[in-house]
Amino acid sequence: MSAAVVTAARLLRERFTASSSRRVAGGVLGLSSAVLTVRAARGQSTTSNSHVAFCESARQSARQSVKTGGFRRPGAPLEELVLTPPDPVFSLAPVNPSGSRFFIEYGRRTSFTTLADVCIEANTKHRLGGLDFDAPTRMPTSLTWYDWIGPEIKCLDDDDDGDATAPTIISGLPSGEGIKYAFVKWSARGDRLAITVRDDASSTTSLYIIDAFNGQASRVAEGLRLNAVTGACPYLWSSDGEQLLLWCVPEANMRDIDSKIDRLFTPPEGPVTKECQGKKQETRTYANTLKSPHDDKLFEYYTQTQMYIHTVASEQTRKLGSPSMICDTSFSPDNCFLLVTEITGPPFSRSLLMSRFGRQFSVLSLAPEGDEGPQYFPLHQRAAQEDRPNRFDACPPGPRGFRWLPMKPHSLVFVVADGDNGDPR
Repeated sequence: MSAAVVTAARLLRERFTASSSRRVAGGVLGLSSAVLTVRAARGQSTTSNSHVAFCESARQSARQSVKTGGFRRPGAPLEELVLTPPDPVFSLAPVNPSGSRFFIEYGRRTSFTTLADVCIEANTKHRLGGLDFDAPTRMPTSLTWYDWIGPEIKCLDDDDDGDATAPTIISGLPSGEGIKYAFVKWSARGDRLAITVRDDASSTTSLYIIDAFNGQASRVAEGLRLNAVTGACPYLWSSDGEQLLLWCVPEANMRDIDSKIDRLFTPPEGPVTKECQGKKQETRTYANTLKSPHDDKLFEYYTQTQMYIHTVASEQTRKLGSPSMICDTSFSPDNCFLLVTEITGPPFSRSLLMSRFGRQFSVLSLAPEGDEGPQYFPLHQRAAQEDRPNRFDACPPGPRGFRWLPMKPHSLVFVVADGDNGDPR
């Protein structure tokens, strides 16, 4: 047996005879060290001296953790590799009315989740109907947050003398420890930038608008809490860039949240059961479906969303309609109407995810509300897709894919399955 194989076996034995709490880290590092040793014995290249130093650092850290217990910092080469900051992210604006384009270097994604974050998520994260979100912030847990924002907005075009245009310094935007950023979107005119800010200290999120010409950031609708539990961006620019549609937590759900959640729970009257309807059908199985009436109440509670319209010039915010389980919205090209998609229920399906729950498609007028409130124009109500064929290219029967026609002020288009009821067979 070669010396390389003996060395590999010895390293692996040292790692896997340690206690169970340290077995994973030691085993992985030992395996990587053993593989490198075997490759070296076979005459394969192990790259540069820095690579050798990295492997030696990993072996030493593994041995120390096995002997002393607890968490230990690795050697300098390994720590330098792991803690290397990721590349920054850039966002390019559309062409603005002056004919120029702005861009911003708005962050580096948060590379690691701390142990404190893991412990907090264990107590605040919910998985309901295919949704995975953090309850206090009302944000999806899969959302990528960025821990840094560029201090300036830069212009791609040169000035009249042919020199680079001086960057615009951003002011008024929160920064510091525990501040993170996400959902960075330019207006259609390219002169304003909206960004969502999260404060870890208070577990709250807020929305800011940055003027690209003077760099001044202003908070939108202070006192409101954004709601993005469905995974969609909690705000939407109008096509002229003068208005923002906000998805917010209803006022009734913002007061005494913990006590209200407790009131949602009632002692069960019996066991949770599932009934077979007596027919055969191909179907898929999903994780994190709703399993009980209590799950239904939590799902309905957290997905309830109140829409607001914020006018940028006047900084006025007005409520739009009443709370509902909204999952999609879009402005008409003339900004006079809003296409709204809502989840219908309860009851909710026990075997499907939220994406296949029942839907209500409606058009909402954005004209000033009269005595009877905003005008709703129902388009189509679709039942839950329980009987949808189990094919990748299958589709629900009836109208689907409602979209605004870009060439018209407020005309909608949609598609319907042609004679096969959505079944490609």
